[in-house]
Amino acid sequence: MESSSVLELRNVTKKLGNKNVVDDLSFSIQSGEVFGLLGPNGAGKTTTIRMIAGLISKSNGKVFINGVDADENFKQVMSEMGAIVENPEMYKFLTGYQNLLHFARMAQVSITKERIKEVIKLVDLEKNIHRKVKTYSLGMRQRLGVAQAILHKPSLLIFDEPTNGLDPQGIYEFRTYLKKLTEQGVAVMVSSHLLAEMQQMCDRVAIIQEGKLIDISSVHELREDHGADTLVQFEVDQPELAKEKLTDFEFEIVDGYLQCPAKRSDIPSINKKLVQANIQVFGISSKNPSLEEKFLAITKGGEEV
Repeated sequence: MESSSVLELRNVTKKLGNKNVVDDLSFSIQSGEVFGLLGPNGAGKTTTIRMIAGLISKSNGKVFINGVDADENFKQVMSEMGAIVENPEMYKFLTGYQNLLHFARMAQVSITKERIKEVIKLVDLEKNIHRKVKTYSLGMRQRLGVAQAILHKPSLLIFDEPTNGLDPQGIYEFRTYLKKLTEQGVAVMVSSHLLAEMQQMCDRVAIIQEGKLIDISSVHELREDHGADTLVQFEVDQPELAKEKLTDFEFEIVDGYLQCPAKRSDIPSINKKLVQANIQVFGISSKNPSLEEKFLAITKGGEEV
């Protein structure tokens, strides 16, 4: 394992009855990166997170945090981890500050009041920290949950569907806090089925389906590599003639426009052929396949799981 790997899974499996809910999963997460676990509902994301966090047992495989075997040194490993699985649960009739003070007293390491103030500032709750949690919005409760999870300065943070129910402002704020944490060297693992959010949030993404690892890519690679062609559309005065002249490409006429999948580098030569054939070109546009389309291509059509 690389020295910068904060989390490593080796052949992790969870069997329920005759089915492997998580099937031989292996990957690693580096210091200072946001790593996404992406898959349809029922793909095994939450089960994987629960095994990493020690909430359920593994049927097979190993989990290492900073090179330490979680089975052999459970207490040490848990002290290096912070996690929010599903919605963060707080004492609603206590203030945000009283909640953090309570969790600080339960921690295995000593947490000073200065550290509590530090995390309050990090998640931008300074104005509302002395209000009762029952008055908090969902976004504020999420931020308080992040503060609680990082009190003991973990090297790994895990979030399961962290943006569920958040409004766009809350989602934006959550991404901002993640960036602050990774700048401090924290490794962050996020699970979700929301592709657009993962694209905004993550450095790398592991796609799982039916408990199996299908693909690991940087978000840039996921956007660029699978189905490398761009959908190119030409607005011309003679689309039928243009289609006849461009036999090297599989052009279709859609709503009067000429379009086909092509590489971006092909656009100038296509335009040149059209001009040489005395076909007037009024406009050229291109559209990269969406992350959703790439995800469906990788998972072979997005079969139900």
